This record gives sequence, C-alpha cells and structure tokens, in this order.
Amino acid sequence: MPAADKIFASEGAVWPPLTGDMFWQRLAPLLEGLPEGPLIAAVSGGADSMALLYWLEASANRHQRDILAVTIDHDLREDSASEAAAVASYCGVRNIPHRIVVWHGEKPKSAMQERAREERYKRLLRVAGEEGAAAILTGHSASDQAETFLARLARGSGINGLSAIAAQRRMAAGPAEPIPVLRPLLAFGRQQIRASCKAHNIPFHDDSSNDDPKYERVRHRAVLSALAAQDILHEQALCRSAARLQCQQSLLDASVAGLFANSGGAFHPQGAISLPRAALLEAPSALTEALLEKAAQAVSGAAMAGDSGAGPALLEAVKQKQNMTQSGALMVQKADTIWLLREPAGVLGRADGTPAMAPVKITVEEKLIWDGRFILTPRREGLLAPIGMKSEMIKGVGALAGAFLASLPAIWDGNNVIAVPKFVKNMKEVAKLPWIEGMTDLNMVSLVPERFLQRVVRF
Repeated sequence: MPAADKIFASEGAVWPPLTGDMFWQRLAPLLEGLPEGPLIAAVSGGADSMALLYWLEASANRHQRDILAVTIDHDLREDSASEAAAVASYCGVRNIPHRIVVWHGEKPKSAMQERAREERYKRLLRVAGEEGAAAILTGHSASDQAETFLARLARGSGINGLSAIAAQRRMAAGPAEPIPVLRPLLAFGRQQIRASCKAHNIPFHDDSSNDDPKYERVRHRAVLSALAAQDILHEQALCRSAARLQCQQSLLDASVAGLFANSGGAFHPQGAISLPRAALLEAPSALTEALLEKAAQAVSGAAMAGDSGAGPALLEAVKQKQNMTQSGALMVQKADTIWLLREPAGVLGRADGTPAMAPVKITVEEKLIWDGRFILTPRREGLLAPIGMKSEMIKGVGALAGAFLASLPAIWDGNNVIAVPKFVKNMKEVAKLPWIEGMTDLNMVSLVPERFLQRVVRF
C-alpha cells in the first residue's frame, strides 16, 4: 500500500483531474495475482459506477480481460427499472455485456440501506460465481471513504472501524468460495469523478435518495460539506487518516496472529478456540485484549462487527480467573487454559425470552452456513437444529463438554438425532452416551479460523 501522504493531497487542496493513467495506476496493483476470468463491474448508473465502467473499458488493452457490467435493481424506487435500462442501453452501444438482476420480494421496514447493501453484494457475488469471474469491481470513491470514517467515528469505533473501506476485500455469498472485491476509485473524490464524466460525455443519473436526510450517510455528507466550506475539515484529511489506520490495523492483526501462534493458541473442530492463560498475561495488555476480542467474535456466530470494545473486560476476567459471556461467546477458564466457544444460550434460547434458533429444513448435499460458524453439507434430509435442543441429549457429560455439545448442529428426524459432526462421536465424554451409536456423519467445516483472521466477509 502506498504511503497515505502520497495518495492524498493536503487538506484544502483540490482533487487532481482524473485520467486513464491515474485510474490504471490504482487498478493495476489490485489485479496482480488474480486468477483467470472476467471482471464484474457493479454499475448502478450513478456517476461513480459509470466512470468505473468507462475507465475499465478504456484500460481493456492493459488488463486484457473480458468485462461484464451488472446492475442490481433494488426495486425500491419507481424509476429504478428505467435507470437499469439506461445502463443496459449504454452498454449495448459500446458492446459491453450487461446483466440486470432485480431484488424481488418484500422489502425490510427498517435499516433499508444496510439490507440493500447486503442484498446487492449477495447478487453480485452469485453472478460472479456463475460467470467464473476473477473479481468484482465497485465504484466506491474517496468521498464514500470519508463519509464512512465520519459515521464510524460518531459510533466511537476503534482502529478496525476507522480503517473504513478497504481497496481490496474477499467476499462470499453464503458458503460459496470467496471472490475479491476491488475498489480502484477510492483515491478519487466524488467531484473529481463527476467532472471526469462530464469531460468524457459519460452519462449518469443522480439517485434521489442521496439527498434524503433520513439516511445517516446523507447527513454525514452534509456535515462534511459544511465543515469543508468553513475550511475546518476536508474529506482528503479523513481519507488520509483512514489509510494510515489501515496500515496500523494490518500491523495489529499481524501481531495478534503472531501472539496466537507463538503462545500455542489453537482452533478446534467444535468451533472453539483455546489459549494458554500464562502466555497471554505475559504479553502486552493491548495485544492480549485485541486477541481475546477477536477470538470472542470469531466463536460467537454473530456478524463480525470489527470493534466490539470487549477486550478490556475479557482481559480483566482472565486476570480474575472468572468465566464470562460476551455477545454470544462463552469464555471458560480451566486449569491454565482459556476456552472460548459459542454460548449455548445463544442457540438454545435465553431466560430473558430471546428465542432459540429455529430448526432449518434441509435437503441432501445442500451446502449452507449454520449459525455463522460452520459450512455444512448434509447427507441426510431432516431438520437442522442444535444437539442441545433436548437437554437429555447431553446428560452425563461434564460442564465444558456439555457446552461444546449443546451448541453444535445435528440433523433431527422428529425427536431423534440421526446425524452429528464426525468428531462428536470421538469426544471421550460423548462416546458413552447411548444415542451416539449409529449416527451418520454430518459433513462440517468450521469458519472460526476464517472469522478470527477476518479473511472473508460473508453475506
């Protein structure tokens, strides 16, 4: 990654003109090491995405890859279909293959922009998988970066959150193989991109929702505009801070991974993590806090939130040799080992009325993600639900083994378990349970290492 000072000008400077060479300078490093396959350009029809498509096509002789433009019609506004059709018309004139994918069905009543983002990425990733694409490219700009930084600053985010938008990230639709998502326009401001569109006669439309103050991003955009007008704060400064924090986050991640490996930390097939207590207490507190926070998030099954802020509380519990729960994770200390695993109540239901996970009807060989922690490929039909759904299933085992067992998946046929993960049958305390004999194997892969290292974002 280039030094932040070489990417962005001083706070009050005007963005330099966007040229094809500048675009290629940002794109070329992102394409290095990619497998064969076309490039998917996510094109909504707005200025940023249309500029992305224009410059991507203009550099075709350099990257020598096929291009497929994909427009996700969220079906949220009356004019969304006509906007998608306008992109199709532009692509038709320029002989660029284009697909329109519509988000059909009932729309959410709240968190609309967040849900729309998730649905957009799901559909883009599915198309990319169908086409054997090497990568997906989006039109996120430096202005988006600055707005994201400000939004996360308002929430009190730490380094991870304030690192904002990465220029390259691996993403996956559910259990599918991850695909790189590239953002070559992150070094260019929105006004710079719009000027490029006008200079090169690139058509674009303005989404009316970009001016609706009910959306958080629109309000942050207005704040940034007002601060820039008073020469107090410019988006270039926020982008430079985000770039520097990305470097710091990379260093912290490497240090946490090093502490995990060198101290003897381990991943277990049950979706658990074990850590040696003495080694963690000898390490710098900030590093141990970061490790514990990452581990707790990884085993919890919840969406990876970046900065949970749980590190100090987890470290204090370690010092006091106390067990604790944290956002769906359970930390248990046994002898000199710290165990982090899924909190059983997170899947079985809580005393406060939080419901248990609903059973899922499955078919043979239908790959799916369960509880955010495992990729499953069932070999039997039935209902997928936790082993601990019936408390008598874990009677006779110790507290720790029972906690492991209760939150693991199984296939049920009525009141009977008919398939469990293979390693369950080899657990010493479980092997003596009468119902375990004759169980079919439930093919399962833990996502906890992937989640701990934050290698992939899954939708």
